[in-house]
Amino acid sequence: MKALDLLATEENIYTTFIDDAIGRDADVFSFVSFLNSLDSGNVIALNARWGEGKTFFVKQTKLVLEAFNPYYENIEHREEIKKTWEKLRKKQEIEIQPFVTVYYDAWMNDNDEDPVLSLVLAILQEIDGLTSLENERGILDLAGNVLDCFTGRTVKGVLDSLRGTPPLENIKKAKDLESKIAAFFESILPERGNRMVVFIDELDRCKPDYAIHLLERIKHYFGNERITFIFSLNMDELQHTIRKFYGNDFDACRYLERFFDFRIELPKPDMRRFYDGIGLENGSWVYESVCKQVVEMFNMGLREIAKFYRVAKTVAYKPTHKEHDQWLFAFSDGTGRQFCFLCIVPLMIGLNMCDRPRYNKFIQGRDGSPLIELLKIISGLTEYADYEI
Repeated sequence: MKALDLLATEENIYTTFIDDAIGRDADVFSFVSFLNSLDSGNVIALNARWGEGKTFFVKQTKLVLEAFNPYYENIEHREEIKKTWEKLRKKQEIEIQPFVTVYYDAWMNDNDEDPVLSLVLAILQEIDGLTSLENERGILDLAGNVLDCFTGRTVKGVLDSLRGTPPLENIKKAKDLESKIAAFFESILPERGNRMVVFIDELDRCKPDYAIHLLERIKHYFGNERITFIFSLNMDELQHTIRKFYGNDFDACRYLERFFDFRIELPKPDMRRFYDGIGLENGSWVYESVCKQVVEMFNMGLREIAKFYRVAKTVAYKPTHKEHDQWLFAFSDGTGRQFCFLCIVPLMIGLNMCDRPRYNKFIQGRDGSPLIELLKIISGLTEYADYEI
């Protein structure tokens, strides 16, 4: 797997779903089935650490939902997606209702003064991809009512906003904003889908005030029985963000719980498939075995693993992949260099990525405990852990 393969491009989202590259297709199936069963408006927190594949997961979910909505006329690979779904479905009788889906990257928009503006425009852009808004005067008028509450822009201004970045000046409030937003959403769904799912990604990376305003706006203004909001986030990091805003003694956990109807943990991927995808599952080579132990030692996420092995492979792949070196650690005089390549190099890369203070102590010779810890967990090398380092 190349570095580019980690980017959540449309092609990568599609191929990783079709190939079930990290064994999460069954989890996508369960999540889609869950969303399909909801009959009321909900706000869902999809929780996982940074770099664990949340964006891939929600975009694969979005891909499947769109494949079953005929109003997404131009969706690529629709039949292949449905075939994969049929394999997952097996004998279960599940009829996916038509969903309108919106993906909103909160981090990319956290310079906006008010999240409602950019969120409404993101929804308009999604709908414009289904059917041209030029002929939908009713929707544009309602969208204009919402945006006018914040910017004073006309319907023409809404159309212009779809083609560029709108100015966020002279933000103002309106007492009837909630009803205008409700009317706007009600105008979108008829003939396009039964329900809407809005995926909000990267909230935990946003500036504290923007993250809080987005949560509170959705809580207060976006209540609709036919709309589900899904926040893919790192709950621990979001709690840190909340405390930065309200103070370290603030109960961020209870504060966040009032926004979410469901909190779902993103299941762990199939690591064997993931390792194979990035070339780390390479049979009996010592170097790959040590690299995987370093990964486990530092509890790396998927993105960290890919970066780690990319560096490790660049630095020491050639000298560690000679046929006579397979599973051999009986070094003669002068061959300790191989030990450095096979063990110390991947350990230093892992330390440098995940624990800079220990890395500095290690390379300065003031702390040999990381190497002792690594040797103790590597099969066949435990005798070296008794050496004084």
